Amino acid sequence: MRWLHLIPRQPPPVCGVADYARCLSGAFQTRGMGSALVPFKSEADWREVMLAASRESTDNMIWVLHYSGYGYAKRGAPLGLLRSMREMRRERPQTRLVTMFHELFAGGAPWTSAFWFSMLQRHAAAGLARLSDAAVTNRRDSAVWLRKHLTKNADVSALPVFSNFGEDAAPKLPMARPARLMAFGGGPARRPDFWLQVEAAMNQLSLSELVMVSHPITVPESIRARFVVRQTGVLEPAAMAEELRSSRCGILDYNPDYLGKSGVLAAYAAHGVVPVLTQGHGVISEGLTEGRHFLSTADLKSTHDLEGVQNRLREWYAPHSLEMTAREYVRVATA
Repeated sequence: MRWLHLIPRQPPPVCGVADYARCLSGAFQTRGMGSALVPFKSEADWREVMLAASRESTDNMIWVLHYSGYGYAKRGAPLGLLRSMREMRRERPQTRLVTMFHELFAGGAPWTSAFWFSMLQRHAAAGLARLSDAAVTNRRDSAVWLRKHLTKNADVSALPVFSNFGEDAAPKLPMARPARLMAFGGGPARRPDFWLQVEAAMNQLSLSELVMVSHPITVPESIRARFVVRQTGVLEPAAMAEELRSSRCGILDYNPDYLGKSGVLAAYAAHGVVPVLTQGHGVISEGLTEGRHFLSTADLKSTHDLEGVQNRLREWYAPHSLEMTAREYVRVATA
C-alpha cells in the first residue's frame, strides 16, 4: 500500500495542515508503507506528479487530499482543484481517494468576503466529498454535513487532530513541573483582554513564569513586572516538545465550537499540559467538558485538581493519537 498526500505547501514554513500530513505520512512509513507528500504548486504540476506516481506504482495507491479551501485558493473556493480532481478520478478510477477535511467553508458578517464566497466554498467542499471514497474530518458537526454529500458507500470518520509536536508516553504530573504557563502569540496577543486573562490564570493557579512561543511580541509591563517572561521565537518540533513537557499549564484562546481542530489543544493533551481556555466557560465540545478536561479563565480557583484534568484529557486524546489516526486512515481506505 502506498500513500500520496496532496498538501497546500511543503513545511516549513509553519502550516498546520502540512504538518499534520507530514506526521501522518511518517506514521505510515513507520508501519512499513510507502508515503510521500506532494505540495501544491500548480494544478498541472501536482496532477502530473500524482498521476505519474500512480501509473508507475505496483502497490495499491491511495491519494489523501488534505483539504482546507484557503490553502488552495485565495478566497477559499478552489474550483480548479475540484475540476482537476474530477479529471484524475476519471483517469484513475481504481485509485482510492481519502479526503481529510480540515475545514469545510467559512462564514461571517455580510461585509466580509467569507460571507460572499461561502456558497462557492460549500460547492467546492461538497464536490470533493462526492468524489471521495472516504472522508476524515476533525469535528462531529463537519461529519454530519459531509454525510449529506458523500456517496452512499463512502465512510466518514470524525477524529480530532493529533499533536504535530510528538506525544509524551509518560508525562510528568502537573505539580512535578515548573510553575510555568505556556502561551502562543498571534492575533489574541494583540488584545488587552487576552493579557488580563493570562494574568488572572497565573495569579489563580500560582504560576510564576510565562513562556511565549511566537515571533517577538510586546508583553504588558504589568505582567513583566510580576512574572518571569521568556520568549522563545518559533520553535522546531523537538524544541516545542521540550517546552511542552516542562510547562504545567497552557493558555488557549480558541473558538470552543472548534476544539477538535485545535493543534494547540492536541499538543497540550499529548504532553500532559493542563489547558486554560479563555472562551471555555460552560463549554461541552467534541466530548470535552469544562472542569473535567480543561479549565476556564472565567472560573479559576487554586483548588483545581490539575492531575485529574491532565488524566481525563489524555484519556480523551488517546483514541485519536497519531497511531490511532493512522490506523483509522488504513481502515477507511480499505473498507
